[in-house]
Amino acid sequence: MSVVKNHEGVVVPVTPINSSALQAHEFQRVKEKAHSWLVAGKPVLGKEMDSVFFNDDRFELMVDTRGFRPEDVKCTVSPNGVEIVASRQEVQAGTQRSMSTTRTYQLPQFIQPQQAICCLSREGILLVAVPWQR
Repeated sequence: MSVVKNHEGVVVPVTPINSSALQAHEFQRVKEKAHSWLVAGKPVLGKEMDSVFFNDDRFELMVDTRGFRPEDVKCTVSPNGVEIVASRQEVQAGTQRSMSTTRTYQLPQFIQPQQAICCLSREGILLVAVPWQR
């Protein structure tokens, strides 16, 4: 996986979750949580769609990005934060439709941006995992 550094942080490519590179054991638990939010592809009432998990070894984030493709999402990770920007425009029958969302998370301790992993499930749940800086 290649990451791109810019003045704001590291831009992490968004990979579809069915990619074999993301079938590692550590993501199984996160994937199960993401799938438990959905019943027949719709969010379960009373469940938060953005969730943050502070584990001993890493920071994990789940964001509802339904309606966006991996190429529509930009995930930028800096040593103390994560920014997710999703934007999509389409034209159907002469009508232009635009949708976008932005999420910014400031973290209580430093993370390792170059080790970040970002993937998108088929149901549209974006998963971000970044190890803590030791």
